[in-house]
Amino acid sequence: MEDLKIFDGIFDKHLKTDFEKNLLKACHSNLQDTNNSLRFNNYAYSLRELSRHLLKRLAPDDRILKCKWYKNEIPDKENGITRNQRIKYAIQGGLLDSFIEEELGLDIFETKKKLKDAITILNKHTHVNEDTFALEKETVKKHVSEINDAFSELFSDIELCRNEIVSGIESAIDEALIQRTVDDVIEDLDELSTHHTINYLDYDIKVKTIDDSEIIIDVTGNINVTQQFGSNGDLKRGDGYEIENSFPYDVELKCPLDKVTDFKPVIETINVNTDDW
Repeated sequence: MEDLKIFDGIFDKHLKTDFEKNLLKACHSNLQDTNNSLRFNNYAYSLRELSRHLLKRLAPDDRILKCKWYKNEIPDKENGITRNQRIKYAIQGGLLDSFIEEELGLDIFETKKKLKDAITILNKHTHVNEDTFALEKETVKKHVSEINDAFSELFSDIELCRNEIVSGIESAIDEALIQRTVDDVIEDLDELSTHHTINYLDYDIKVKTIDDSEIIIDVTGNINVTQQFGSNGDLKRGDGYEIENSFPYDVELKCPLDKVTDFKPVIETINVNTDDW
């Protein structure tokens, strides 16, 4: 069997479902059919179809159609969705370009241009022409390497762009908002001791979801406090005591995209783990 090294790991991180993995195997089978003069064309076409299925998983129709930025760019098709619109949703969900550029200060134009270039490469070998028919082995290897790289770059760059946006949102979370979450945490701690003093707070902010309607953000961390049991007079008399303690907490923040221009997430839920008490 001819070894064209298409299973060199570049697809592994992008394929999630059994269907996607089985479709890649079928792509490979097309390529291994050395008696078929269309083997490379069949491979190129089926790999492009694989990319279409991945994009549809990352950007479902019903989500795209609800985005504020969506408009039908296929006039003769109801609720038409272009490949570029799928890529846009996979990168930014329902976020408007103006929010990404003005509020987050990000410029992802160059990366988006690379995405279009990758799509062009995936498309160009699917048509049967004299210069792509019955190719020699070395030419097949060259073209396979080109479209494999384009496939990998397409989905890697989508992930890169999305990660830039996620990082921008996480950095934009206002310190004052975190302080408001601390105030809510304090209410839960008030019941555990006579008095307490907050020594320090650590937290980690993660964007969990960016979809067509909202951003969901998780804040997790620990709050270190000095707890006082008994009054100040009790402490002076030796009848009270103080201890240092740390409590884990988690907060869920939500920001509806119809209000995202001023980016003021609201506290949806807050939990403090005081089970040991």
